[in-house]
Amino acid sequence: MKILISLSLLILVSCSLKSSREIKTDLSAIDRLIEGNKRYYNSHQVHPHQSKDRLKEISSGQHPFAVVVSCSDSRVPPEIIFDQGLGDLFVIRTAGNVIGDYELASIEYAVLKLNCKVIIVTGHENCGAIQYFVDQPIDSLPGHLNVLINFIRLEPNAIQILDDDHDKNYRVVIHNVIFGVHLLKESSILRQKFENKELEIYGGVYHMATGKVQIIEDEVKK
Repeated sequence: MKILISLSLLILVSCSLKSSREIKTDLSAIDRLIEGNKRYYNSHQVHPHQSKDRLKEISSGQHPFAVVVSCSDSRVPPEIIFDQGLGDLFVIRTAGNVIGDYELASIEYAVLKLNCKVIIVTGHENCGAIQYFVDQPIDSLPGHLNVLINFIRLEPNAIQILDDDHDKNYRVVIHNVIFGVHLLKESSILRQKFENKELEIYGGVYHMATGKVQIIEDEVKK
């Protein structure tokens, strides 16, 4: 009798876990990202589309549902923090999630040729590239690092934050994300899609301690 009760409890727990980890199929592109991130920070990942069958399925072509622009930081890989798999995301990664000509061309390709319907620019707390910007005098870095920092410097609000001692890194991260979103909306290709409601563009900030991506949609609609 005790064995039967134990087996029944195991079955109930298994079914409960399976139910809590099922992927919703009727979500918009941005909600798929949000839901995937929710699974991640709640430790309910399902690791979708990572099988041999998926390899075969996408061997002849790709159909990612979202473009993710993120920092190259080793702690914030988009496929992991959004709990997605092979062929799901078209990812652009640079230090400080900066967007230059090559990155913008890649994003436009994903929207025009791969029919991606959503773009999210994702910064993160404690960003090393942002800290370079906060700490270093103008043109003081070696090699091409000044190019990176000068992009961040284009955001006027980021410059103003340098005169304030309060939480500089995080505040510049926010404004750098907003600047990236605005830059995307200035692309003639992306702007047309965005204005025609054929494309959504969001900003987000990844919180290191929790794993949660905070969407800052309201701040970037301006």
